[in-house]
Amino acid sequence: FDQRGTGQSKPNLRCFNSSDLPFDKPLTRETLIKEESEKIKACAESYEKNGVDVSAYNTIESANDINDLRKALGAEKITLWGISYGTNLSLATIRQHGKYIDRAILAGLEGTDDTLKLPSNTQKLLVELDGRLKKDKELSKEVPDLIGLMETVLNRLEKKAETVEVTNPRTNQKVKVTIGKYDVQLIVGAYSGSNRFLAFIPKLFKSMEAGDFSFVAEQMLRIRKGRTSSVMSIAMDCASGISEKRLKRIKKEAKTTLLADAINDPFIEVCQQVNHAKLGDDFRKPVKTDVPTLFISGTLDGRTPVSNATDILKNFKNQTHLIIDGAGHSDPLFLSTPRIKETILKFMKGEDLPEEINVETEKPFKFQPLESEKE
Repeated sequence: FDQRGTGQSKPNLRCFNSSDLPFDKPLTRETLIKEESEKIKACAESYEKNGVDVSAYNTIESANDINDLRKALGAEKITLWGISYGTNLSLATIRQHGKYIDRAILAGLEGTDDTLKLPSNTQKLLVELDGRLKKDKELSKEVPDLIGLMETVLNRLEKKAETVEVTNPRTNQKVKVTIGKYDVQLIVGAYSGSNRFLAFIPKLFKSMEAGDFSFVAEQMLRIRKGRTSSVMSIAMDCASGISEKRLKRIKKEAKTTLLADAINDPFIEVCQQVNHAKLGDDFRKPVKTDVPTLFISGTLDGRTPVSNATDILKNFKNQTHLIIDGAGHSDPLFLSTPRIKETILKFMKGEDLPEEINVETEKPFKFQPLESEKE
């Protein structure tokens, strides 16, 4: 199923205007919002001029599309299987068309009011990494305080930006890229769902403490000139919106957490540039159902933490929560241990399962050695 505006659906609402952010200045939240707003506005207007109603791209419409697909297949009931935003769409589908849903498997839960992420959840992930690092006898000698190390590097960049010469892979020419605090916050926030990146964090910040900012510079080279986006994804997120209570909480938490709200790019300010639907508080309220549902969460998922699922499942009468210690976002929620497949098969067969199942990944999470070759 390709949602309207994606994949092979027509039209696919991709934007082909690339980023145009300067290399000689550190990135800031304000400059990124300005650049993204201008780019999205131009892209959205071009589709509107060609007869595309951008406001028709929202989660409720996609939920209705799923039910239309069910009808086209001639199926009395269907099973939903979604991850990340797919869980948000699944929740909306259950609310809209629950009587036609047989079962649901939802991994990496994004609730109907979770479109913008809580800075406190990212902070909890970093604290969890710090705790795991302290248990590593060798690495903890080099990095005894990961949170303190990260604060030191971010404070240093806030006071004085760093300029790094890197090679542009497109032109094979040397380019100087200036990075600051926000550049680092943006990169860590963007990759916080990746186990591989989380394992790299101590080495990354230790390298930056020693003056090596090449990794972030290389990433920002790509981001500042190469990013493309989709009007569909922006319109969807903007339509879902955010409750006033959650917005106030995010703004408050952003003032006291290491990464602030960098994880929430693109920001809600960009929504002003798109003709989007407004689904309102009725869409964002908790979903209540008796549809049998298997929830899957990873303890190192920096984008959709375990707490998201525990909040949502309170309103599910028939549910099992599989919690995978050491799993991050995306693939690890399906592939990190054979127990996932075993549990899914039992769930699909209707076998009795406990309300909560705790397992570990097949390969326990391990930090990258500080002296290993650069990846």
